Amino acid sequence: MVALANDRSISTPNFDLYLPEKANILKCRAAYMSMGDCYLETTTAYRTGQARIFLGPKCCRAAQELNSWCWPKFFGLNPFYPPILDIYCSKFKDGQPKIPPSW
Repeated sequence: MVALANDRSISTPNFDLYLPEKANILKCRAAYMSMGDCYLETTTAYRTGQARIFLGPKCCRAAQELNSWCWPKFFGLNPFYPPILDIYCSKFKDGQPKIPPSW
C-alpha cells in the first residue's frame, strides 16, 4: 500500500510562537518552572488560596521577583492572587518576618 502526501498532511512551523505575547508567556513559564522547590509551594498556595500556610521567606522572595511581570500572565484566571501574594510576602524582610510596630 502506498500513501501519497497531500497539501494538508505537510506540517508547517507554528509561527504563532514568535508573537511577542506568546514569547513572554513561554519565558514566564520557564522562569516559574525554574523556581525549584518553590514551584510546588506557590502552585499549592494558588490552588488552595492558602499562601500563609505554604509559602516561606525563600519562596516569597522568588515569587516576588516574578510577580511584577509574570503572575498576571500566568495566573490570569485569578487576578486577586498577585496582590494577595504581595501582601502576604511583604511580611518578610531579609528572610525574617517583619515585626509590626507596637503603639
